[in-house]
Amino acid sequence: MQVHSWIPRFLFLLSIATALGACRSTGDKKSGEAAAATSTSPLAESLASAPTTLPVGVVHLVDESARFVLIRSTRGLQLEPGTVLTLHGDQGQASARVKVSPARKGAFLTADFLDGIPVKGQQVTTDYQRPTPDAGAAPAFPDFSDPNAVQVLE
Repeated sequence: MQVHSWIPRFLFLLSIATALGACRSTGDKKSGEAAAATSTSPLAESLASAPTTLPVGVVHLVDESARFVLIRSTRGLQLEPGTVLTLHGDQGQASARVKVSPARKGAFLTADFLDGIPVKGQQVTTDYQRPTPDAGAAPAFPDFSDPNAVQVLE
């Protein structure tokens, strides 16, 4: 009988140690999540407001007399006319800027010189700015908690 009395005590101590360990790790996770939420909020805002450099393609042709370039796009980007693109030299430095014109054909788009001297074979990038939501704009999704926000059509 004395031999079996240590088994329930051991199981009881083991269950207490497991429960205390689980409480501690859950508490640490919650405080870690709260700290992460507060610390990533400004980071997320700064990332959303910072422009992202996207590769557009490669200069395929330079017409210096008409002051335009033909760019072979390597991506399916739909660039609006008037978008400013940056051309980069062999070392990655910005060497020229061009403005996208409306003329395009398949994977090729045209752009007019702004400054610098474009060279055939240069890499082309654009700075993409994520759109920021307007404070007065309607939300993307209706607020279903407000019964007057959703109109049911019969």
